[in-house]
Amino acid sequence: MSNAVPDTQPELGKSDLGKVVFVGAGPGNPDLLTVRAREVLETTANVVTDPGVSQGVRDMVAQQVPVPQELLDAAEEEYERICAAAKEAGARRKPPRPAPPTAAVFEEVEGDVVKQLRNAL
Repeated sequence: MSNAVPDTQPELGKSDLGKVVFVGAGPGNPDLLTVRAREVLETTANVVTDPGVSQGVRDMVAQQVPVPQELLDAAEEEYERICAAAKEAGARRKPPRPAPPTAAVFEEVEGDVVKQLRNAL
């Protein structure tokens, strides 16, 4: 008789699994990324990065991923609130529209997590 605890995790099929791709940001100039690195960054929405990655590289993330409608709607509502506040403050023109939302989701890691990842490599 076995005392093993039964596995309570649901079995995942191959289609349920994701893919992890490591991309080096190099010196931070997005023009110096490899073609493959650029393709990966432009077609993914979820990125785990350290705080040292330049804004130019971050701006490449999810460029070819459609923005969810709820993000577009939220951005439009926020702009309407900005316009209403400006009008209430006496502005005669609409304020400039903020940058449009993207599908990119960033998770910044640093400290112990970065050390663990480095040690795992």
